[in-house]
Amino acid sequence: MSDALIDAVLDRATADTGLADPAKLLVLAALEGPDDLDDALAGTAASAVPPPAPTPQPAADSTADPTTAARAYLSRVTVTGFRGIGPASTLTLDPGPGLTVVAGRNGCGKSSFAEALEVALTRHSYRWSKRTAVWSESWRNLHQPQTTSILVELAEEGQGTTTVGAEWAGGADLGAVKTWTQRPGEKRGDLDSFGWSRDLELFRPFLSYDELGALFAEPSKLHDALSGILGLDRLEDAGKLLTARAKSLAEPATQATAVAKQLAPQLTDCPDPRGPQALALMKGKKPDLAALSALVTGAAPADPHLAALRALARVEAPGLAPWRQARIDLDTATAQRANALAAAGAAEIGATTLLRAAVQHFEQHGQGLCPVCGQGTLDPAWADRARASIDQAGLFADALAEADGDSSAARTALQRAVPAAPHVVITPAPDGLPDLADALTRLADAWAELRAASTDENSPVADVETHHAAVEVAVHEVVALSTAAVAAREDAWQPLAVRVAEWLGFARQAEQTADTVAHLKAAEKWLKTNTNELRNARLAPLADRARQIWSMLRQESNVDLGALTLEGANTRRRVELVASVDGQDAGAFGVMSQGELHALALALFLPRATAADSPFGFLVIDDPVQAMDPAKVDGLAQVLQQTAQDRQVVVLTHDDRLPEAVRRLQIPARILEVTRDAGSAVVVHESSNPAERYLKDAYAVAKDSGVPADVIASVVPELCRLALETACRDTYFRAQLLTGTGRTDVENRWTATLTTRLRLLLALTGQTQGTLDSWRTTPGRRNALKVCTSGVHNGLDGSPFNAIDDVRTVVRELAGHGH
Repeated sequence: MSDALIDAVLDRATADTGLADPAKLLVLAALEGPDDLDDALAGTAASAVPPPAPTPQPAADSTADPTTAARAYLSRVTVTGFRGIGPASTLTLDPGPGLTVVAGRNGCGKSSFAEALEVALTRHSYRWSKRTAVWSESWRNLHQPQTTSILVELAEEGQGTTTVGAEWAGGADLGAVKTWTQRPGEKRGDLDSFGWSRDLELFRPFLSYDELGALFAEPSKLHDALSGILGLDRLEDAGKLLTARAKSLAEPATQATAVAKQLAPQLTDCPDPRGPQALALMKGKKPDLAALSALVTGAAPADPHLAALRALARVEAPGLAPWRQARIDLDTATAQRANALAAAGAAEIGATTLLRAAVQHFEQHGQGLCPVCGQGTLDPAWADRARASIDQAGLFADALAEADGDSSAARTALQRAVPAAPHVVITPAPDGLPDLADALTRLADAWAELRAASTDENSPVADVETHHAAVEVAVHEVVALSTAAVAAREDAWQPLAVRVAEWLGFARQAEQTADTVAHLKAAEKWLKTNTNELRNARLAPLADRARQIWSMLRQESNVDLGALTLEGANTRRRVELVASVDGQDAGAFGVMSQGELHALALALFLPRATAADSPFGFLVIDDPVQAMDPAKVDGLAQVLQQTAQDRQVVVLTHDDRLPEAVRRLQIPARILEVTRDAGSAVVVHESSNPAERYLKDAYAVAKDSGVPADVIASVVPELCRLALETACRDTYFRAQLLTGTGRTDVENRWTATLTTRLRLLLALTGQTQGTLDSWRTTPGRRNALKVCTSGVHNGLDGSPFNAIDDVRTVVRELAGHGH
């Protein structure tokens, strides 16, 4: 969606090099609405700031093309039993641009039409909201209490005649109204289906005397009204949206901060060292989440003290079964060796060694004397006997060697059967555990004594078993104390670990959204900083229009209206108006009279109500003349005339000065008079309209004896032509707008129809093709048409009074045509 506001924001944001592109995108997305902002936050929006639109749209103001919005115009308002109106009474209006003044004394019922229209379209009345309950409760007419209804007929461009109804059952409260709407060819529905709820707030087409006086009494409401009409509420909505999204995405960080604040003292005092360690990891702008996660899950290297305690809790006393087996094996091996030695004898083993040497000598040198004694002979027979002796001795030697090996192995097994105390047992206990330290000392000593006894092959078995029992007692004590210490630390740490894990979850989410939150906050700050300039830039055309209107309304006032700006925010939002009195700057509200304030309120109301985007082609202004001096009434009439160029302006007044000014200034307008008869019977009748005034002027000229006949013959036809064409225009516009034809199309066709004859045909048939033969059935019609056509060029050829009467008859016929 591209509009002037988006373009203005885009231009300003693009030029701001201090704002990052992601933040710029968020500003623009927030202006488009929550869905676009969510898309941008999800990464589905465009990745770069789009270039400014080549041709920005103009700001919404009263000087913009009035055809940008399809409009609805008032055709009829029929009221029964409501306020000052008893029996059904209808206010008939010409749908389309133009000025209608509804005049009547106080209490005649004219304001009841305005209130009825407001209630039918908005379901409430501004006047009622400012009056006492007693006043608002008297909404039913006393003479018609059982039947209360309002029927509003609208000529809606593109739709045709649209009807809005409001009805109350007899005895029902004001709030029990049943409202309905119906467009041509559609079923009855609800007014909300028109989509006017927001428009009725932004472009409120009703202005009562009460509102004129209260407009400046509630500066925030005036601020909101002007902000809304210019779309500036989108700036505030976008700012609120950015704030809400930033707060939502920053919620994990907020939660993390809250959890950390609660945890800090508990982690500091935690007896388990993981508590202070976790607190240290949580601190800083960028906490070490990975290390903290490892600490919480146990994946981090264990605390040495805690690891030692857990190891001590798993310590077991050495079993004696291996030692006992080793002792048996040693005893067996010792006995077997003794038997081997007894069987072989030490000498025999020595002789066998000598025989081996002698046999080797014989095998190397052959037969000869014994090299040892020199007497015996070493011959083959000797060698055989020697070898037999050697074999027998070898058997004894092998048995002895085996016994020696078994003894050595048993002795080694005995040394290893009872292991040395584990390192954790001989390591000092963690600080703060004196009972465990004492138990460890006892265990280490008992273990050492068991070890010494178990490795001494001469120690009695009973002594070793006594030492082993002492070790078991000491181990049990150490395990119990260590288990308790571990449990104490875990009991202290685990609940905190759960909270730390909770904090960790928030911190991870915060880490993931940190950049986005930063961009959101930057976007929010930028928008807040630039909103004031943006909104006053948007306000400038409307302010200019208000000053133009004021310049027409002020007339003889010495107060000049200066700058008009929107200031503040939230509860301090207001409209700042600068005025000067005789060239001296002053605050507008403090120097203006009540009449001037009313005129100023009207100057601000009209640009707002006539904005290009308004679907309402009508304005209803009730009693704007009060407190105005005569000069300002003339100015008001001129402003209304200007506004009525492209709007249907209905002004209700009890003050004769406005109708008088309209007549005196010859402003084209219908003037209706409202009277109230007995029983609250309200009657609306035509006082004058432009066509009637032209005819009255023609009659005045014809009756003036001082005017030459040739002048009468020339002027009367021209005035009659103006009267006839005015009536034709009103009839044509009314008929076409009631069918839903757009006002621009109606005006263009009317302007393109150049002759009086064709304009009459257009009024009667809606077409310019055809003839008036079927209409020209009476002499009066034929004469009226002749006067207004050829008579304008050739002059009258008969009685001017007859001509005026004939034209008046046709004008009145046209007024009733199509009703």
